[in-house]
Amino acid sequence: MGEYFEHHGAEKQSVKQPRAEVAVPNGANTGTMLGRLRGQILQKVQEVLPPPPRINRNMTYGPDSPSLKMARNTFDRIFSSKPGKIFFILPDGSIQKEVGIPKKLLILQGSKDEKDRAKYKIEYKAFVEEERKHVNLDADLMTSGNKFQQIIGNSEVRFSPEETRRQHVVHLFEQGLKFRTETEAKNDTDTLWDMLDADGRKLMIDMFAGMCGMESGFNPDAGLESKPGAAKGLTQLMPKRAEELGMQSGDVFNIEKVVPKTAEFFKNLYVALKRGNLGGPLDVIQRYGLPDTRFLVYAMYDAYHAGDGNIRALCFHLLNEYPTAESLPDHVRKNFNSAEIYTFMTHRGDQGMGSYGPDSRNYVPQVVAITEMFKRMDVAPGKKTR
Repeated sequence: MGEYFEHHGAEKQSVKQPRAEVAVPNGANTGTMLGRLRGQILQKVQEVLPPPPRINRNMTYGPDSPSLKMARNTFDRIFSSKPGKIFFILPDGSIQKEVGIPKKLLILQGSKDEKDRAKYKIEYKAFVEEERKHVNLDADLMTSGNKFQQIIGNSEVRFSPEETRRQHVVHLFEQGLKFRTETEAKNDTDTLWDMLDADGRKLMIDMFAGMCGMESGFNPDAGLESKPGAAKGLTQLMPKRAEELGMQSGDVFNIEKVVPKTAEFFKNLYVALKRGNLGGPLDVIQRYGLPDTRFLVYAMYDAYHAGDGNIRALCFHLLNEYPTAESLPDHVRKNFNSAEIYTFMTHRGDQGMGSYGPDSRNYVPQVVAITEMFKRMDVAPGKKTR
């Protein structure tokens, strides 16, 4: 279960000294400038005082991230539950309350009569508002619905006698990540695949299956009857994004075309996350001396959903408030790994991050929950592992 977050013996990267100044975007507000000043003062103090004891990363790394594990288990429970329940989820990823929807409402919901459906919407809203009086104001609402069963059914369809749809999709994605354009080959440019270490590559590939389950329920025809501007296909690409990737109308519903193009988009995200002066995932890895590149993988999947600008801003706020690994809270230092730090960064509240709200901070845990479900299937008795 904790395979993604265990340390597999990857070489530790050298820990570079923190920069003396934290970059601040143009037009930063007073609060940002004060945070910058605080970081500079802390840096100067560290130069004068004896260095704090180094974190013993051999002892404190893994075996799992308690924070992400809790959030992942939350969605594991929700996705495996039968329809008819609502869950109130706290910002830390835990379930505060689980409530069964009254049977009379479920009957109205399943009715073919438009009046009954209209009545259901009114009474369901009143039911939720009443339940909200007894939970935390920051709690997010989710409903159950056998999501795992839907995803399993779509992913296990035979693509060929040798492969299931999921196995074929993962194989195409790995090929797409490894592909080098003529320009990249000529200039010997590092690709995303080159940048990731062994742990990061494995997590990148495994989480793609979880993302397809999260985005479309592993249905390549998802969104076929949706409005023209809606996300479509296996990876739920928006029309504008598909056009930027050089795709023709209808390509998003073709697995052979959409998966390599999605891999190309992840390469673009990698470049975008390095851009600007906010500081990004690579800065976090370097500043904290993380022993692998998994933090970058979480950031790229999060950016796929929430946009690279939001993720770079989150990284900037984290580094501004906690300039060194030693300045992180005790519970994060105790479980020092990429998953714990990423979950801490995204579950501290929306921090005025605009579009990065509850839906975004829960995205990676949901993808990981589906990914873990696939891993359990692959190691089930009598089933061959990929």
